[in-house]
Amino acid sequence: MAPSIHHRLRFDIGVSEAVQELSHNARAQLQGPQLPVFTIYPLTDARWGELVARHPRSGIFHTSSWLSSLKQTYGYEPVAFTTCRPSEQLTNSLVFCKVRSWITGRRFVSLPFSDH
Repeated sequence: MAPSIHHRLRFDIGVSEAVQELSHNARAQLQGPQLPVFTIYPLTDARWGELVARHPRSGIFHTSSWLSSLKQTYGYEPVAFTTCRPSEQLTNSLVFCKVRSWITGRRFVSLPFSDH
């Protein structure tokens, strides 16, 4: 059985390395074409707000305002991964917050403190 995503997305190997490892393993399982994965920062990438505004399944917990509140209140750093190139319109993404805790360690959490 393959390790879960929680084991793959580790800070000690770095974000880009974890995403590449996850992407490589997914490609190997699907035996499909290689897709590039790009890291974006929702609080600074204007495309994020555009995606949230037009996506039918987005909600308040996806907005830059919510993610900014998490950063200001808890120190969580929003980061997202997409297959869209930097020069393209953003059409897909997975958003996480980097959480650092002396109790539970460093990890990614998807939409913390949300009812989603």
